[in-house]
Amino acid sequence: MKPKTVHLTNFFHASSGGISAFYRALFRHANERGREMRLVAPGEQNGVQREGDFGRIYLVKAPRSPWIDPRYRLLMPLGRGGREIQRILAEERPDILEVSDKYSLPYISGLIRKGLMRGAPRPTEIATSHERMDDNFAVHVSSGRLGGLFSRLYMRYIYFAQFDHHIANSSYTAAELAPASRGHTTRRGIWVCPMGVDTELFRPAADLGRRRRGSLLYAGRLAREKNVSLLLDVLALLPGEFTLDIAGDGPEREAIEARARAEFPGRVRMLGFLKDRAAYAARLREAGVFLHPNPREPFGIGPLEAMASGAATVVPNSGGVLSYANADNAWLCPADAAAFASAVLEIEADGAERRRRSANALATAAAHDWRLIAERYFTLLDSLCLRGFAGMADPPMGAAIDAWIRARAAASQPA
Repeated sequence: MKPKTVHLTNFFHASSGGISAFYRALFRHANERGREMRLVAPGEQNGVQREGDFGRIYLVKAPRSPWIDPRYRLLMPLGRGGREIQRILAEERPDILEVSDKYSLPYISGLIRKGLMRGAPRPTEIATSHERMDDNFAVHVSSGRLGGLFSRLYMRYIYFAQFDHHIANSSYTAAELAPASRGHTTRRGIWVCPMGVDTELFRPAADLGRRRRGSLLYAGRLAREKNVSLLLDVLALLPGEFTLDIAGDGPEREAIEARARAEFPGRVRMLGFLKDRAAYAARLREAGVFLHPNPREPFGIGPLEAMASGAATVVPNSGGVLSYANADNAWLCPADAAAFASAVLEIEADGAERRRRSANALATAAAHDWRLIAERYFTLLDSLCLRGFAGMADPPMGAAIDAWIRARAAASQPA
């Protein structure tokens, strides 16, 4: 029997993108393989909903986030929300507890480790990193030396030690975890498992001629850390026939919309969050060029979906997008307006090169199909739960490499 998993996150809701897609893919895999999976996420009220024969989503009443993005609700480790999480864990008794959050939910894992959540068992506790704290702190609080010091201390002494092992969605995200692993008496592994794309939904159009020349598209949260203002800087450097569609919502929407009306009348369409994924996939198939401006993206599902749709994709030459984007399947450049505009003009001028890179992009997307990624992720969880370091064929990152070497050596000795 496969281990039962319970997953905790603050980032699963109606208008979230990548993390919701991640958990939906895990649910699909769990139902196909007959493994029990539970997700605990914040909601307006407590509730339970089935997700296939083997999945269940628990919504726990939670207040709206007081900072960054009020669209999100925030589960807390104490109070009514904490007691409800305790009840769920005591009832479900998972073999693996996975937490995707760096701020309020890691303390749930710490409370369990200390035996302070009555009735909740002690499962294998895994943290999945979908973001970097230092990047978020620099954007929203302080980008100075004190801010960097706070992030490093928090990651090392508060966050890292509350889990048995860590999984990151890219080497870029994991690079913040590796220094945090040093100096601990207990060795905790760090592994990388990428995100994925639904290649059944996101696929190229049969008729490539449907693509609109001069049509630019961005899809994602409209937040400061996403560097969305760069899109309008790029448009300012392009000829007047170029237009820009912005799909998404967030705290920066009003500012972006106001600037677009003032500087680019008739050239920018604010599409809002496209809840209908099929409609969004159809829009991607028609896009001329997909722009992704964030140089510190932890992974970036949006560009991967664009690549799966056959869209020419321009991304920064830094961050987690480099997990899958390269000079053979996308257009990489510095995250500045002149470089992005130059890439757009190059795409429009060279159809042969566009077709070459688009073909390579389709192969990249196929290798990141959610079915493959979900299988890989659950295999990693199961190995850490059942066999620990000795069961891992690939070494971890960070200070746990010595524990992995010892475990592998011990496992190879005859009984």
